[in-house]
Amino acid sequence: MKAIGVIVEYNPFHNGHLHHLNEAKRISGCDCVIAVMSGNFMQRGEPSILNKWVRSNLAIDNGVDLVIELPFVFSVQSADMFAYGSIDILNKLKTSELYFGSETNDIKSLKEMVATLNSVEFQTKIKEYIDMGNNYPSASGKAVFDLTNKNFTSNDNLGIQYIKSIDNLKSKIVPKTIHRVHSNYLDKESTHHSIASATAIRLMKDPKEFVPNNTNEALKGKTYSWHDYYNLIQYKIISDSDLSRFALVEEGIENRFKKFIHSDSFDEFLQNVSTRRYPQNRIRRTLTNILCDIKKTDYENLNLQDGVPYIRVLGMNDVGRKYLNKVKKQLDIPIISKANDFKHKMIDIETKSTEIYDKKLLIKEFKPLIYKKGT
Repeated sequence: MKAIGVIVEYNPFHNGHLHHLNEAKRISGCDCVIAVMSGNFMQRGEPSILNKWVRSNLAIDNGVDLVIELPFVFSVQSADMFAYGSIDILNKLKTSELYFGSETNDIKSLKEMVATLNSVEFQTKIKEYIDMGNNYPSASGKAVFDLTNKNFTSNDNLGIQYIKSIDNLKSKIVPKTIHRVHSNYLDKESTHHSIASATAIRLMKDPKEFVPNNTNEALKGKTYSWHDYYNLIQYKIISDSDLSRFALVEEGIENRFKKFIHSDSFDEFLQNVSTRRYPQNRIRRTLTNILCDIKKTDYENLNLQDGVPYIRVLGMNDVGRKYLNKVKKQLDIPIISKANDFKHKMIDIETKSTEIYDKKLLIKEFKPLIYKKGT
């Protein structure tokens, strides 16, 4: 069986994702699609609009065969670690190709950028821009432009990190790109026919034109956003005398949290705290760790460079189950379906963050779905 991989968040699953998935299947002629998906908290540091079980079911109903969870400690991270954890999972599952969306849509060009990122000249340039007050993503973009005369977007940056992780892991995965129909995933207004950004969709009162029917129905139920947690994060920041012990709290950012925590809304708080040095994605990721009570000491026994120590199945159809049965004998890590199947610090963090996301959503109550379309 030929298996291809996609790295996703599906926050929520929309028509652009469906286009990407269908194109990947058409081009590859694969037998099985494996999606590595963030859990209940996203790479940009925000709670998923729908919980991971709902998003997994939507993915399977729309053509994915096997959904694997990317652990919290990799999903709520900068692009390099997000990519590393995702590629590590796909590599362990013997995936042959990776398909990702890209504005550049040029693997050769993206590989050249990876070589640039690994150069001494790049390290020198990026240090200069950081010293000038730029944050890391901005400094990276400026340094790459200086050395290659090429711009890259956030999605191109993820593609670059995927390729870099494939190289670092000495993986045989072949990276492939699919041109993004909607170029700006952060765009809150513009649309392209029936395709809009996930950001725009999350703000819509009626997104049915831009999402499959099952996503539209799911969005009529319980949804989540940072607004649901603002009172909790206010309590944590006001009551805790040492915020510096939480993961990702660095460079005195906790002082700005304390200063602006009485803002009237989460959006106002985020706007007040963010600066060029402290971009909003970094702030949200840091706040996610505070909200979920994840401390720096929690990472002490986790060597993330060793990759993901287990395969956590969120959902699969008959094709996904058949593929998993085929490769499981080649795995040297366990495949788990419930949190208490495997004892590990990474699982402890996953359990805690899931229960905080929705205290009624206890991980032990769920098993991965053997899914048949229409059920």
